[in-house]
Amino acid sequence: MLALARHPVGGGKGANQSLVRAIARDLALDFDPLDADWAEPWTGPRPNLLQDLHDQPWRHHGDTRERLELL
Repeated sequence: MLALARHPVGGGKGANQSLVRAIARDLALDFDPLDADWAEPWTGPRPNLLQDLHDQPWRHHGDTRERLELL
């Protein structure tokens, strides 16, 4: 199921973008969760919806993608 949520359809624009990208956009996270440097430090917003998913540290883009996928 997670692979389907990641996969964009057609050109990947608008309604055809992946579910994970759509969630990131809706939460005003200014990065592409499918094409990011996972080790880059996360300096963006930390919405409560994602922050409350677990108690692990939220350090980098990889942690942000993981939280999006958990959601």
